Parts: sequence; C-alpha cells; structure tokens
Amino acid sequence: MLMKTFVRPVLLATLLGSCTAKQATEKEPADAPARRALMHNLAERVILASYRDFAGAAQTLMEASDAYAGEPSAQTRSAAQAAFSGAVLAWERAELFQVGPAADVSNLNPGSAGLRREIYAWNDVQPCVVDRGLASKVYEDVAGFGDNVYQYARGLSAIERLLFDDGTETACLPSDKVLTPAAWQALVDSDLSQRRASYAATASKLVLARANTLVKSFRDDFIPQLDDAGKGGKLFDTTQDGLNALTNALFYVDYFTRDRKLGEPLGVTTMCTGDSACATELPYAHLSKQAIVKNLEALRDAFRGLPPEGDTSEAMWGLSDLLRSVDAASVAGDIEWLIDEALADVEAIEGSLEAAPKSAGSHAMQAFDALQALCDRLNSDFLLKLSLNAPVRPAGDND
Repeated sequence: MLMKTFVRPVLLATLLGSCTAKQATEKEPADAPARRALMHNLAERVILASYRDFAGAAQTLMEASDAYAGEPSAQTRSAAQAAFSGAVLAWERAELFQVGPAADVSNLNPGSAGLRREIYAWNDVQPCVVDRGLASKVYEDVAGFGDNVYQYARGLSAIERLLFDDGTETACLPSDKVLTPAAWQALVDSDLSQRRASYAATASKLVLARANTLVKSFRDDFIPQLDDAGKGGKLFDTTQDGLNALTNALFYVDYFTRDRKLGEPLGVTTMCTGDSACATELPYAHLSKQAIVKNLEALRDAFRGLPPEGDTSEAMWGLSDLLRSVDAASVAGDIEWLIDEALADVEAIEGSLEAAPKSAGSHAMQAFDALQALCDRLNSDFLLKLSLNAPVRPAGDND
C-alpha cells in the first residue's frame, strides 16, 4: 500500500526558495559580481545623481513660480523663466534614464511606477487642455490637482507654455464645446496673465513632489534590487536582466532624440500627429537644441562612467568598461567617438533649433546623420557584444 507523503508548507516554501536561489546562481556568469558593481555605479553616480540634480532645480522652479504668482511682474516672470530653463534642462539629462520607478508602468519595465510621465509627459502635449484649465481654474484645488488634471497638463511642458507664451490666442478650436471663443476672450480681457502664473505655481509644486518621490524610490527601492540581481532578488532573476533594464533606457536617443526631437522638425521622420505635429520639443522656451545636448551628455556619461576624482582602481564605472572586459574595446571607442561627433554637430546648429536652417547640408541635418550613425552602432555591435535584448520601441514608432 502506497503511503502519501505530506510536506509542510513552511518547509516546501523553504525548499522552493532554495531551489530558486540556486537556479539564479547557476545562470550567472563568472563576472557577475563585477557587472553588479557596474550597475550600482551607473545607478548611483550617473542616474541617481541626475535625479537629485533635477530635484534641486525643481525646488528653485517651485520657489520662483510661487513668487511670480504672488507678485506678477517682468522681474518675477523672468526669474521664473530662468528657473524653468534650469529645471527642464536638468530633467533632459534625467530623461534618458527612464528605468525603474521613472519608467511607464508596464510588465516590460521592472519596478516601474510611471513617475517620469508625472514630471514630463512629452511628447504628449495638448495645449488646449491647459487653456481649459486656465478657464476653469482647476489649479486652485492644489490638493486634488494631481488627480483631477491629465499628466500632460500638469508637468514641465504645461509649465513651459504658461511661463513663456506671450500670445493671447487659445490652442482650442473655435468649435470646442468646453472652452468657447467667447469664454476665452473674457479670460483674455480679465486676468489671463495672473491665471497663467498661478497655474504654473501649482504645477511646479506637483513636479517637485514627484521629483522627490523619484529620488527616494530609486535610491531606497530600485538600487537595492539591482544589487540583488541574480541573487534571488524580486525584480531581476539574473544580472543580465538588470543590465538589460538599464541599457534599454538608453535607446531613448534612438526613437526620441533622433526621430522625434530632430527628425520630425526636419521632416525626415513623420510620426507626429495632433496639436503639436512635427513641432520642436520646447518651442516656447527655445531650448530644443539644448535638450538634445543634455540627452547626449547623459549617454556619454553612461558609457564613460563618472568615477570618483582620482580613482585608479580597475572597477567598471561605465558601459565602455564592460565592453572592454569582453574584448570589445574597439566598439567602446567607436561609440564614444560617435557620441562626441553627434554632440559637436548638435552644438554647431546655428542659434535655436526653432530658427535654424533645416535644408540639406545644414548643421541640423548633419546632426541627424550623426545621430543616425550612433544609433546604428548601438542597435548592432553594442547589443551583440553584451548579448543584450533589443529594446521594445514605443507603439507606432518605426525606424
């Protein structure tokens, strides 16, 4: 007679946990500890540092916007505009690192919390919704603002227009049933400037709160998960999974920096639809060129790393170090060179991107070609040499 064997739940869970940890260890390459150290260095010295810089700039923006709303004048508005410029360019560096809590909520993004979209929802820009908010004074409900207003109408893109737009025309169509032409004209005739300032102040408070949440969540929750990659952690079964999450974020330069920020205004790529079809990224502040520069500087630092001053250790600080460790020094050198070339070409664009010549042979077209060459190398040798998964491009995007 066969006897049934029962295993206590606690013992079973212990056995399963032990097996899972063992399987994870067996999958790990010999250099897994060095790779985890690299991920930690990138996460702390490059990504977290960028988030912290932005949080500091967001604090300055909140204070300047609040002062402008409390006492509107040319001087306080200029100070708020300067604070916005500092904040949005600090974010453009962090923009490259949509990983962990910054990433859009998805099963494809481990540890995602959608905080980036709460701060900067570009390229989803709908200025008519901002105008409706000006008319309804939705910003006066500071406590409910984050729940009652769409993300694209409460982040940095909305603040840009509120602080820099000198026009008195609405972005809504004359047929709009929510904000009629008569209602908008009444606003123009009364206190449009004050409402814009007050709206910007409320939005800036929310952006600051989200920035501080991002810093805390990335520091306290996500970095420890990277440290535990391949060691039985919750998010990453293998070290390679953690590396994929970090490197996939860098392909922002492919489908956003190259295609949408530069390719669309040049007419090279045509994926744009809606109110802001094929417009530059920051058309009111005229910072679209500088935004691309910040994206590329962030990519450069991710490859070269940011070791402590005077460091002479053999630790891996950037992705180029990892490439060299797998006998791909030439790939590392080529990518670093291509980043520098793209940076130089973007910086050579005359004046603002909004006003720069966009014809064949212009500096803007040369910059696009440089970005194309860089992205081609990232999509080929970089992925191949490190055995990385190709990132999933945003819906509707194409090469």
